[in-house]
Amino acid sequence: MRDYLAELIHTVRPGCAVATVIPLGIREEELLQTASEQRFDLAILVLNNVDFSPYDPATRAATLASDGVALVSTMRNFGMPMIALYGWPHIARYAATLIRAGASSALQLPFARKEIKQALLHCLGD
Repeated sequence: MRDYLAELIHTVRPGCAVATVIPLGIREEELLQTASEQRFDLAILVLNNVDFSPYDPATRAATLASDGVALVSTMRNFGMPMIALYGWPHIARYAATLIRAGASSALQLPFARKEIKQALLHCLGD
């Protein structure tokens, strides 16, 4: 997905530099620490790939939606546009909830090329 998104960013903003920054691990704290140490123009979060604290496999399904919203709200403090991607939950208004929390755009996986391109245009401009 990383290469696919980089290719799309280049179609939206030809000639721009794309650097992919991936945290050392998949825990929420590692993601936030990595974000605090970087300067970037756009964050793309795959929310279902994050282990939220405290991580409890028994309650993950029940808390995943609210944990994703909380992470987006925290990431909003970094002051950059965000695209939040999620595969679950299948709640009709979840994308709108993520946008209210601070995401510039929210898409359910799998997404159409047209949808992600529109989100990138929204975040990065013409």
